[in-house]
Amino acid sequence: GLRQIDGWKGCAASYKFLATKALAQGPMPLTIYEDDAVFDADAVDRLAVIEDYLAARPDGWDVFSGLLSDLSPAARISRIDPVGEEEFLHLDSAIGMVFGIYNRPALKLLSEFTVKGESVTRHAIDRYLEAQKPHCIATLRPLVGHNAEVHSSLWSTSNAYTSKMIDDSLIRLQALRDGFVTKT
Repeated sequence: GLRQIDGWKGCAASYKFLATKALAQGPMPLTIYEDDAVFDADAVDRLAVIEDYLAARPDGWDVFSGLLSDLSPAARISRIDPVGEEEFLHLDSAIGMVFGIYNRPALKLLSEFTVKGESVTRHAIDRYLEAQKPHCIATLRPLVGHNAEVHSSLWSTSNAYTSKMIDDSLIRLQALRDGFVTKT
């Protein structure tokens, strides 16, 4: 990763660099996961199903999020596709970059990122991506978890602060899913 005094700016610079290189060199999509991603024993099998699902819709999505770490209360589901053991939720919101698969439109957005302020909670690259309302696909059960035991260079503290935020996000996602299923 690229380093800066403010860890979140270094993180953003790293994503911007990777996105720019991926757009220049191809192929699409690009999978990026952070060093604090935690994979369950079935992650490889699940990832194969996810990649097949995404490959069948080459232009029908912007980003796959393996962990929606702070899903917006304003997020909406537009579609749910059950495939085997997975439920693919199509959303208008993406937040969190612990694990992502980025298609060309999301890579273009990431490559255009510039820091606009000094507040990490408002101006981090994942907040920027969220504000663009990308077509995000996620699974109801996250593909990865987040290691709360490691020290974060992004936040200059441990990752333990994220546990409640992630739990709340997953509760919101479940409620969105349940509300969508009830309406259809």
